[in-house]
Amino acid sequence: MSKRTSKRTSKIVKPVGSDLDLCTQHREKYVKYCTQHDSPCCAKCTAEKHVSCKEIISLDEAVRHFKGSVAFKKIEKGMVDAAKNLKQIRKESEVNVSVITEERTRIESEIQQARNKINKYLDKIQNQMSKELHEVTHKVKKKSSDLNVVINEMERSIANQQSKIDKVKKDATDVQCFLSMKSTEAELNKIDKTINTIIDDGEFGILSISFNLDPAMENLALNANSFGHVIVEIKPFLSKSIEEISLNLQRTINTQVKQTEGCCLLDNGTLLFSDFLKDRVTVLSDNRELDIQIPIKSSLHGLTVIDSQTIAVSPGGSAPHVINVVDIKDKSIKKTIPVHSEVDGMVYREENLIYCARGDGIKMTNFTNGVTATILKCNLGQFANIANFKDKLFVTDRDEHTVTCCDLKGTVLWTFKDTEVLQRPWGITVDKDGNIYVVDWKDKLVVLSADGKRHKQLLSAKDGLKSPTTLFYHNHTNQLLVANEKNNALLYKLI
Repeated sequence: MSKRTSKRTSKIVKPVGSDLDLCTQHREKYVKYCTQHDSPCCAKCTAEKHVSCKEIISLDEAVRHFKGSVAFKKIEKGMVDAAKNLKQIRKESEVNVSVITEERTRIESEIQQARNKINKYLDKIQNQMSKELHEVTHKVKKKSSDLNVVINEMERSIANQQSKIDKVKKDATDVQCFLSMKSTEAELNKIDKTINTIIDDGEFGILSISFNLDPAMENLALNANSFGHVIVEIKPFLSKSIEEISLNLQRTINTQVKQTEGCCLLDNGTLLFSDFLKDRVTVLSDNRELDIQIPIKSSLHGLTVIDSQTIAVSPGGSAPHVINVVDIKDKSIKKTIPVHSEVDGMVYREENLIYCARGDGIKMTNFTNGVTATILKCNLGQFANIANFKDKLFVTDRDEHTVTCCDLKGTVLWTFKDTEVLQRPWGITVDKDGNIYVVDWKDKLVVLSADGKRHKQLLSAKDGLKSPTTLFYHNHTNQLLVANEKNNALLYKLI
């Protein structure tokens, strides 16, 4: 009896990243790593592109202990966090559709109640309003559907990358692990960038609608051409209420300024402070070392960022009454804009400088042609400061102990006044969620909700505040720079 033999061919599984140790351009083994360019190099790469680089090490040295390194764990955790954020964004988006639908029903009920008080002449107006509400709901659903497509794609990418990470930890060599995780890190950066775009660019977000009934409807006025107005506001995904906000101190900075009235933080990490006593702008490089001091012929107050290398400086109460536009790179005054009042706090918005004019209220001067208009006529005191968020302005008045919110037409929306909370409100800024941060000269940092109805104290003298006068929120880095009147400032990360 013959034995029947069977031959089995075992399939060779190609290890994860088995071809990642080959140069994509030269198809030779990577042997070096340029830390200056964060790039692996084959022999030809080193000879052709990295001859002058002084920070080249062996690939073995670069990948040594990488699997257990902080960088490896950071990438792995980043993927988990990205997946969590996407899941939360999806949930908030889907809940938003339901809430908007419910709000639509509630608003339509209000409209119907009003409709019952008037005659059939208003049938057309009701239909128009219902159509508008349905269009808003349809747009929300469509945006949510489009967003789900993007989220699904990124979730698939994350799942693939997480699977790759698991295999890398088990099967790959150190070199393969290092190169594979670098590839994963690049994908993570791409995903994080997309998530940040979803959160920050204003196209997506948590929509809310409300309804303002036209007062004319109550009076049965037949000349009314609308039931009211559907108000659509976009709130960013994953946004925080003031109750959730906390600060993490990153560093204390020696400003070398004896009376700071304005500050800002540029995208490249450069810090700027207006020196009220010595009539100059002090510039600290990204390593917090003194870079330059630019003299300005006036007692400086507010600073506002125009672009990555240009700022505008307000003259405070001194003559000449001109706003100086300063080129940081060239260390020079680029142009001067004459104004007809003493100017304290100032913000830049869409080619316009909006500023606090002492005694005259809030004014706006076009950056290009110098045309000036009054937004709100009021008697502002000294050292008033201003911040902008979307179509709203926020102004502090230390003498009246108030923070006032108005729109760009000068309509006052609300005023916060509580002397137990804010005694001498000074500098003011707004984060990406519309929360308002105010420093009180009496050693406080307080955050107000976007509607001005709630408040929370974040910092006090025990945290290093000593007569703080100004602060600046950086939207992209989520950092808050808080400057004391004399000598130092504190840089925080919002968490």
